[in-house]
Amino acid sequence: MLSVPAPEEEMASHTIDPPTPAAPTPPSSPPKAPAPEAPSGRGHRVCKASTYIQRLNDGSGVADGHPSQSKYPKGLQPGDLMGAVAVEAESEDEVESIFAMPALMETPRQDPASLNEAMQSTEWPKWKEAIVKEMQNLDSHGTYTLVEPPKNTNIVGSKFVFRIKHNAEREIESYKARLVAQGFTQVPGIDFNETFAPVAKLASIHLILALAACYDWELHQMDVKGAYLNGDLEEEIYMQQPPGQAEPGKEHLVCRLKRPLYGLKQSGRQFHKKISGELGSMGLTRSKVDHCVFWLRNEEDVLILLIALSVDDSTIAGTKAAVFWFKREISTRFKMSDLGEMHWILGIEVQRDRDVRTLSLSQHVYIDMILTRFNLQDAKSLTTPLDPGTVLSIHQCPSTPRQFEDMKNIPYREVIGSLMYAALGTRPDIAYAITALSQFMQNPGQPHWEAAKRVFRYLAGTRERWLTFGETTDGVEGFSDADWGSAEHRHSISGYVFLLDGSAVSWSAKKQNVVALSSTEAEYIAITHATKEALWLHSLLADVLHPDILRYPVRLHSDNKSVIALAKDDAYHARTKHIDIRFHFIHKTVENGQVILQYCCTEDMPADIFTKVLPCIKVEHLSHLIGLHEN
Repeated sequence: MLSVPAPEEEMASHTIDPPTPAAPTPPSSPPKAPAPEAPSGRGHRVCKASTYIQRLNDGSGVADGHPSQSKYPKGLQPGDLMGAVAVEAESEDEVESIFAMPALMETPRQDPASLNEAMQSTEWPKWKEAIVKEMQNLDSHGTYTLVEPPKNTNIVGSKFVFRIKHNAEREIESYKARLVAQGFTQVPGIDFNETFAPVAKLASIHLILALAACYDWELHQMDVKGAYLNGDLEEEIYMQQPPGQAEPGKEHLVCRLKRPLYGLKQSGRQFHKKISGELGSMGLTRSKVDHCVFWLRNEEDVLILLIALSVDDSTIAGTKAAVFWFKREISTRFKMSDLGEMHWILGIEVQRDRDVRTLSLSQHVYIDMILTRFNLQDAKSLTTPLDPGTVLSIHQCPSTPRQFEDMKNIPYREVIGSLMYAALGTRPDIAYAITALSQFMQNPGQPHWEAAKRVFRYLAGTRERWLTFGETTDGVEGFSDADWGSAEHRHSISGYVFLLDGSAVSWSAKKQNVVALSSTEAEYIAITHATKEALWLHSLLADVLHPDILRYPVRLHSDNKSVIALAKDDAYHARTKHIDIRFHFIHKTVENGQVILQYCCTEDMPADIFTKVLPCIKVEHLSHLIGLHEN
């Protein structure tokens, strides 16, 4: 085992015992509206948009926005996504709101879109300085050499991408220019082969943060400077010279790339291979179940180091000695930016109370940003994500020319995508709502749009809810539930949530891909779905903590006693023999002692929030059970 040097100050001993036995498309565009019928002889009233709306449509109108006063993390600015926004129309003016939406979504960005735009900007001296720094960085990495263009060879395009970076106070921090290859001009099989590059799963990040709270580990971040330029390029690729950088007399030459430049399809993969190799040479072991998680244990000193890679950023959790050693060692292999203790990760705010060993996550800044982006910053707050009395159906999708026209400019897919990141990051309480609304991505109707806006209003009223780890010492436990036979499509909904010390680290709301013939069958399929996640989490814990973790089964709860009996004893065989064999996977895991099934009453079943629309009191109660609390 690799011995990890301790820092100059004496390292406090911290023993880590195994946890107590724990049962621990791209949617296509909306269908083209049918051509209107020919006039039948009767007069047709023509509805014309107001002058104000017409001016918005042709780009000459002005809409006033109301940006949030919250402090934003580095690089996360509403201004980067949109400019001024129109004030939300009242419900009776919905048509005007629809007309105004293109102006909302197409407001020009602050950053120059091209070199010519940057040169015409009043800030050109700063952009020019940024270009000089970028060219020096490329030269220091030996990124390319100038050669004569080979005959019959594809030449990849190039361009500069400009970006103004802001700090947490929304002040301009720096002007960045990055030379990128135009990957869309690459030829498959010639300019690239494999392109897949793993990134850390959000469940892995949740788990690492929860462990850091539990064991009071240090939690730091580092950034690899010019990350992709550190990779090794395997293909022979030629690229046009950087715009405006060709020397007189050498304009005809092209760049023979030596390093994976940003924009190449294989760049992320090559960087991951490079850093994985370096981490391996430092003695770290890559997790078998998440290839972006690496760990190092020293049995004598009980040092644990976890690194969750997300492109070029790394999250480092471990004892003080391990973190100190890692920072020093990795800085000899890459040019690094030491970002210090973690306060933000992927747009999620992190707050710690080390005295009581809790760690809380919030996306209130992100929520403010998307509320502003979609013109809902002044919307009235609501207490449930979806109205318990609302039925969402395919019959509500547009079917007439007028309905198609009304929904044409509604950014439904963008809204669902924005909400989905909140649901995956820190707001499991809206996971079911997003699953339900995602069913209509191809052809959303007005009722679906109103339901999506309701989710925003719910987030507006609960923006200060934090996902808090470390409030209990219950270890790992899972909860599974199902809602049998949707009236809309007859498919049941599976839901699960896994808690670590009382807070959610992994959750899911998913439509089952088969039609269950009974509630027991639906619950059986759901608990099989949950068991797969239980084994994955179990393996990740064993990787980063200790292999002995696998000796302890995962506790998995259900509110259906028939399912527990079926999974334990394979009872009712004659009535369940039609169930797909793969769903009997749960029976084997129970038999092997990997999972223990336990009963949980429906009133206190946390997974219930992932399977159906619930009233306000139930939403509040179950949100609390999965670790969501007002700060």
